Amino acid sequence: MPIRWKEFVFPALVGAWVLLYWLQLEDAPPAARRVPDGVMVLLGILCAMIVVRDGSWRQSRAADEPGSADPASGAGAGLLSYWREGAYVLLSILYFLLFAYLGFHVANVTFLALALLVSGNSLRTVIVATTATALVIFAAAQLMQFNLPTPILFR
Repeated sequence: MPIRWKEFVFPALVGAWVLLYWLQLEDAPPAARRVPDGVMVLLGILCAMIVVRDGSWRQSRAADEPGSADPASGAGAGLLSYWREGAYVLLSILYFLLFAYLGFHVANVTFLALALLVSGNSLRTVIVATTATALVIFAAAQLMQFNLPTPILFR
């Protein structure tokens, strides 16, 4: 069966970010690592589930679903079929930059809104989901008193 490389992009990105985060927390006291370690293990399990479910152990979606073949053909069609995966890679880099320069909340809202748009969601869904998620994350950050770094532009 052919390997569906497109299905490995998201788990690979999550794995890379989790590894970088783990390296940052390497010297933190065990009490401070308890929750982040649990989240990183959960993310690893979820990524493994994605790989097993959608990765290389099934036929391609074009074979599974009639009429789902990529309409692009000719030179460059293979690269064009990876535009969403490329967009997620760029969004991950944008998230890192926004987090460093503008802060946690701006980076989260921007990443979520753009990722939902890239995924093909309607504008209404993007607005509702982004607003609801931003409010929950902001409330959690306030209630749990997250120790967030000061963004570069606000120092």
